[in-house]
Amino acid sequence: MAAKRSLPQTTLSALFALGLLGLSPARAAETVRTGCFSAHVREAIQKNRARRPHYAADHSAGIRSISNQLILSERTTLLFAPKLDRMALPYQEQGIPLLCDEFESMDLAPAYLKSRSPTGPLPESWTTGNPPARFAKEIRRALRTPDHGKPDFEAALVSAEKALRELDEIPSYFCMTRHLIESVARAAKLAPIHAEQAEKLGMASPEKISRTYIELQLMALQLTLTLDGRAVPYQAHGAPIICQDVPPIN
Repeated sequence: MAAKRSLPQTTLSALFALGLLGLSPARAAETVRTGCFSAHVREAIQKNRARRPHYAADHSAGIRSISNQLILSERTTLLFAPKLDRMALPYQEQGIPLLCDEFESMDLAPAYLKSRSPTGPLPESWTTGNPPARFAKEIRRALRTPDHGKPDFEAALVSAEKALRELDEIPSYFCMTRHLIESVARAAKLAPIHAEQAEKLGMASPEKISRTYIELQLMALQLTLTLDGRAVPYQAHGAPIICQDVPPIN
């Protein structure tokens, strides 16, 4: 009778290490994405720094201040992103793409164009009022339910989609407002999926992390009037700044 062949010591050691990490060999073979939020923001900063001199050269010097404000807002986001990445890490290590699938690659942002004719009417009423802050308030109200603080992602999604329909009326303007609301809508769609994945693995629900991320986006949304409002005169004269500097989120 042939003797049983034992596994090499290195293979046994590797399997033992995976067990300590709580990962199966199949899961370990997958690419585990981590730090996605911070990486996404850094990519955005890099792209917009590269485009800043092109805008300044192709348009009036004043447009540089809009690029500066856009980059400053991204650098401010980078103060919060690492903490959220750390909160999401245990889920990411188990193959749950929490705070990874929420982002689109900056490579999907439109190619740089010197000029593009705007479509739709000028958003004159948008610059005198504050629709972004109104959107943030409405989405936040929908998200916060009286059900013991449990977030209502479905209601937040409905509210975000309503806001996006309003933005459809001015497709060439208020593009940061649109980008943030698209981001909220994506996160609201994914939150129940992440929660279900975590439940199957016996992990605590990551709904709090998803909610924190959405709340951060809503805080930024309250402040976008200045950036989007200042960009309107340049966009009206054909400079597609901001609109071509962020990737669309479906």
